Amino acid sequence: MNFAVGKERLYNKNFGKDKNIILWDVQNIENGQPIKIRFLKNNTNYRQGIRIAVDDGEGELEINGLKGRVMELWDDNTPNEIVCVCKAQEGKISVYNIWNERGYPESQSDSSGMVLEEKGNTLIYKCNDFGFESTFDKIIFSIEKM
Repeated sequence: MNFAVGKERLYNKNFGKDKNIILWDVQNIENGQPIKIRFLKNNTNYRQGIRIAVDDGEGELEINGLKGRVMELWDDNTPNEIVCVCKAQEGKISVYNIWNERGYPESQSDSSGMVLEEKGNTLIYKCNDFGFESTFDKIIFSIEKM
């Protein structure tokens, strides 16, 4: 099965068939819709963050006047709560966790992934960066569709 970048959610199959561990999430969004991103917790002693992007079709993200198709937001230099305006012609944004433990950004490891909890219009992501023995709490962040 081929993965369509930015079009559909990708699961990390390395955790077994019975677990819904998301490696790369894709969320439907209205063109021009704002979202509120909150960093809730970092349970490591190194940088954790998220990559959010318009990977499918035309569009851009805007945060505090900064615009781009791809944004890397780090918990140590991003406000705990920010608003991002998502201009995505195809109505989709990509989201996944990133980390910087060895001096450079990393993501998408064999054992990384996110457990997603939905509460109304808020998505809570509980993330693992690396290692199969995980409680999925290395970083916890939320995205509220406004």
